[in-house]
Amino acid sequence: MADKSGAPPRVSLTFDDGPGERTDELLDLLARENVPATFFLLGANAERHPEVVGRMRNLQGIEVANHSTTHQDLTTVGRKGVVAEIQRTNQILDDLAGPWTGYVRPPWGRHDPVVRDVARVQGHPLILYSLDCRDWSHHSTIETIRIVTENAVDGDIVLLHDTLGTTVDAVAKIIEGLRRRGFRFLTVSALLGETVPGQAYYGRVSSVVSTRRWISAQVLLWRRRFQRLLGRGLR
Repeated sequence: MADKSGAPPRVSLTFDDGPGERTDELLDLLARENVPATFFLLGANAERHPEVVGRMRNLQGIEVANHSTTHQDLTTVGRKGVVAEIQRTNQILDDLAGPWTGYVRPPWGRHDPVVRDVARVQGHPLILYSLDCRDWSHHSTIETIRIVTENAVDGDIVLLHDTLGTTVDAVAKIIEGLRRRGFRFLTVSALLGETVPGQAYYGRVSSVVSTRRWISAQVLLWRRRFQRLLGRGLR
């Protein structure tokens, strides 16, 4: 639904870990539907699929960003490791994609003062997400569609993975469902506007929505911890 100003709600679809085997197919769909999107590429996978990265460069509404080189938890590799993971992929994207966003999304969304400071020094805003459809966990096309289409709100950055076939299969229905709800699709750069290197961005959702989702995530976390304890016989 439109907000109080009458403007339609906005959403950014983002895809991590690619390019994958079906990223080309996904690009075909996005081009056909005229839906912008932002791809956070792994340097190692970009090197495996240079033709796909080159194609992204030439598609209107598709922007490219850095998701590290080998998908390590950047909070565990030390400053030199963070620099290496980011710089290597920077060079790969410079070579294959030409001008790109300069955005970095740390694997699993994990960052600490060291990661943020390296990003600041290198001139990279950290782009996280506000709606995780958990496609990496349930591997269900139907569940991916349901979570995104039922839970998206104005200003969301949605986390998806183009390396998962179940997710690629879900995107057409996600587009259809969000359009039915009146959403307008934007790249991350169009959604966020000006950004500051070293700062982390989670979308433009309201503080009420952010708080509600944080509480839900904590409930889920503690429920899983309790289930693991039960599984070990601590009843």
